[in-house]
Amino acid sequence: MTSCKRRPAPMVACALAALALLSAGAAQAQVELPRGVIRGNPLGICGHQAFVANSYSDTLSVIDLRTHRLTKQLPTGARPVNPTFNRDWTRLVVANARGGTLTMVDTKSAKVIDTIPAGGDHPSGLRFLPDGRHLVISFLGEKVEDQGWLGVLDLQTRKLVKTIPVQARSERFDITPDGKRAYVANLIAQTISVVDLDKGAVIATIPSPERFPFNVLMSHDGARVFVASTLGGSIIEIDTATNKVVNTIKTAPGPNGMAFTPDGFNILITTVYSGRLQAYNRSANVLSEGSFVGLLPGFIRLAPDGLKGMFARPYGRQVSIFDATTMQIIENVETGEGPSTVAICGNP
Repeated sequence: MTSCKRRPAPMVACALAALALLSAGAAQAQVELPRGVIRGNPLGICGHQAFVANSYSDTLSVIDLRTHRLTKQLPTGARPVNPTFNRDWTRLVVANARGGTLTMVDTKSAKVIDTIPAGGDHPSGLRFLPDGRHLVISFLGEKVEDQGWLGVLDLQTRKLVKTIPVQARSERFDITPDGKRAYVANLIAQTISVVDLDKGAVIATIPSPERFPFNVLMSHDGARVFVASTLGGSIIEIDTATNKVVNTIKTAPGPNGMAFTPDGFNILITTVYSGRLQAYNRSANVLSEGSFVGLLPGFIRLAPDGLKGMFARPYGRQVSIFDATTMQIIENVETGEGPSTVAICGNP
């Protein structure tokens, strides 16, 4: 583990000045995500743990966000990605993109307890439906240009109950809070598929204005969905009532990871080709210049109190822990090879 020398905090404009973290609520010991987003008592179950999928060493790193220490390396299947918590925080599911399996982790003990079939080859994105029993999975084709699809897996029977074709390279998606619809970024087709999960059908296809739409982020209320295109310089905002693009947020080159602050009004953004961490304030429609955090920052998550966060550096062997109020790196932590994606206890 290596420490990063801290620089003076940059001017972050109104994007971070608006954070509720430093408002009256910051006097509390912990600032929570809105109760409609976070449920139960995650800290009582999985504590301050973060889980990092290392796609090229087939491991899951467990990191304590309080001490910034790597505590465990867990074995997974081949090419693990997208660790995702279930609804009561007791289990973490990891998609093994080669081999067609899911690794199941007990979050309290941080131990692998099972490996189950995903129902198809090349699983990638994961999202639990509100019933907690069904898991939505995005599947990739054998080749990058092959059609992708969504599957709905019944975790009790371990069988797929629905399969829904989408378009090419459907790696990442997000769902509305009610579990009715999924918004899928089709990387190669350069579209966003809107999927009615009850009907099991695509109900709209939205063209991406820039190349490689990749990461998808749903607002807490389900009214907006944001899609970042990694080979572009913008994020599009889609109104889920109309499935129309209502805003284009110009960013530094290569917007990649996105994460909401606890108030839901701000989005932290990593820009992979400019090496910046930026913040977008939704109310003011203002993007901060942010801070330089080093080359190729990727997938990002915040702790439930919103004071710290972590992003992956997928082309190396490190994740970076940062101070979310100053946008500065606190610590770089060694992981396995190719840390692609991150999950933090208490952040859905």
